[in-house]
Amino acid sequence: PKYKELDAAHRAEAAMPDRDLPLRGLLAECLRIEGKSVPRSMDNEAIKASFSTVSLPGILGNVANKKLLQSYKAQPILATKLCSEGDLNDFKESDRYEPHSPYSASKASSDHFVRAYHDTFGLPVVLTNCSNNYGPYQFPEKLIPLMINNIENNRPLPVYGKGINVRDWLYVEDHARAIDLVFHKGTVGETYNIGGLNEWRNIDIVNLLIKIVDKHLGRKAGTSRKLITYVADRAGHDLRYAIDSSKLRKELGWKPETSFPEGIEKTVTWYLENKDWVENITKGAYKRYYRDMYSNRK
Repeated sequence: PKYKELDAAHRAEAAMPDRDLPLRGLLAECLRIEGKSVPRSMDNEAIKASFSTVSLPGILGNVANKKLLQSYKAQPILATKLCSEGDLNDFKESDRYEPHSPYSASKASSDHFVRAYHDTFGLPVVLTNCSNNYGPYQFPEKLIPLMINNIENNRPLPVYGKGINVRDWLYVEDHARAIDLVFHKGTVGETYNIGGLNEWRNIDIVNLLIKIVDKHLGRKAGTSRKLITYVADRAGHDLRYAIDSSKLRKELGWKPETSFPEGIEKTVTWYLENKDWVENITKGAYKRYYRDMYSNRK
């Protein structure tokens, strides 16, 4: 929904210091154009892939031609991508990309475009790959806000497959701090992984949220476990995402500052205290998307 894209763009702009005005405009534009997820992308792979394969090269071309970011000739441009590679080993910056869906392939291509403009035109760039984010203002189709909202409203809690898929969770403010650090201190032309060092199975996340939300709502412990509903797994669903962020820690001294117990408690509290935001963003097109994603997956 347009509301969500503009909201994310405005918050991204507001978070940037005044010295980064050119970057703020570019980042906001990228958020307006993109703002997609892997499941949502399956509605129409060709359309969802168009930003990475068509729009991004145009943006990079403008930058290379000094039409954008003219005051950043010696500063890197940031391209942030979600890494989803490998079932057994933590993904390193030097590892080969192995996307498992057309949408993921388009995301991988955007990194290649950015590197190509660096190698061909000397464009000063840095890239980051991150693990799964969580925190306030995350769109409610994502696992953690989806479960918080459904637990609160006594709706089914859809869990893909057996719920054994593993994800590394990174609090959004820690991610923002890492982006700011890499943008200003990172080595031009380099890639940095940003991980939360915090792996959980999806079903364990769901059970943890049941415990926390039920407690917040004054319910008896375990009340909402009956809402767990296992649905057919989605195509190309990776078993495990894992990021090796040792390069960022060693070279730039970054590490997550928010513990998972602290971050998940802050996240649950925020969603329960911002019901108007959640309600406004989960009507209309979101309801149709939710029905299409989960109603026929029994």
